[in-house]
Amino acid sequence: MSESRELRIGEVAKLAGTTPRTIRYYEEIGLLPTAGGREPGAHRTYAGADVERLTDLLRLKDLLGVSLEELKELVEAEGALLELVQRRREEIAKLETELTVA
Repeated sequence: MSESRELRIGEVAKLAGTTPRTIRYYEEIGLLPTAGGREPGAHRTYAGADVERLTDLLRLKDLLGVSLEELKELVEAEGALLELVQRRREEIAKLETELTVA
């Protein structure tokens, strides 16, 4: 699938094996980011990465046997963990720079 091609919600649903209604609901409860940059009444458009993210969420839900609320908690924890890792990487890079300059 081409990363640059914009997909409509029906195409995303078909590729992910779900329904447009599920996608809208996942957006509504914060599991997926809303399709950004669209005018009121315009069609939602998505990228290939959105399809992958949705597919991952659907698989995780089934694999772990969790509720949507639990899945949302996992997604939020993932975001916090990624932020922590990024901060630590920046701190390590700063220390490495300080050590090589000294």
